[in-house]
Amino acid sequence: MYLFDTHAHPHLCTDTPLNALVDRAKAAGLVGMMSVAIDLDSARDAIQQSEHYPGFIWPTAGIHPTSVADDDQITELEAIIQAHDVYAIGECGLDFYRDTNPSAGLQTDYFRAQLDIAKRYDLPVIIHARHADAELVPILLDYPDVPKVIHCFSSPWSVVEALLDTATWFSFTGIVTYTQYDPEVVERLPLHRMMIETDCPYLTPLSHRGTANEPAFVSAICSQIAAIKSLTPETVAAATTQTAIDFFKLPTAVPAT
Repeated sequence: MYLFDTHAHPHLCTDTPLNALVDRAKAAGLVGMMSVAIDLDSARDAIQQSEHYPGFIWPTAGIHPTSVADDDQITELEAIIQAHDVYAIGECGLDFYRDTNPSAGLQTDYFRAQLDIAKRYDLPVIIHARHADAELVPILLDYPDVPKVIHCFSSPWSVVEALLDTATWFSFTGIVTYTQYDPEVVERLPLHRMMIETDCPYLTPLSHRGTANEPAFVSAICSQIAAIKSLTPETVAAATTQTAIDFFKLPTAVPAT
């Protein structure tokens, strides 16, 4: 079966060389992965990675809510987008988990600015949301037609329900394999609105606990979602891989079986 990791941070996988990550991912059946930026430097890293592994690593450019600052990063971000092929804006969003995070106002300004850029350049958006559901939903409802995916989704069904009539997808990590995970959202959400990701090097699936997460482990997430939804892993893999290719408008296709 063919798999796609829609959210990875190779630049943070410091214990494993990029070539080893890619080799193991391909051996595990992956046909591609998104290298997701969290700031301007990692956006440039993602672009370089994609140049080393064209057709397999796909870069994004964006500013994570904990990376925002009272400066001109948005102008620099737009310059990167104008100069290079990137396939999504993000990750961007809202994170109110720690009191030491940037202010809600600054995060919101950056988030809306990146949603505006996505709309201007016809790019999808990868969204980070932590302890911010109440603030997130009204903003996304202001951009109903901008394609967006809420990554590492672990919010309740009420958030999904509020966004079902908008161009919003939901991506799941190794959290779905943890014993305390409530499977209601995975059970109820239509498969065509789902993607899978590792968010590596974080959130290692339970079956690989004790090691740093990596794109090759996305198969464990696929298998768990299949078990929750009473589907075969092959069905989940095929659907989520095609959804990723379509969502990010990638100039590639799932290999013929």
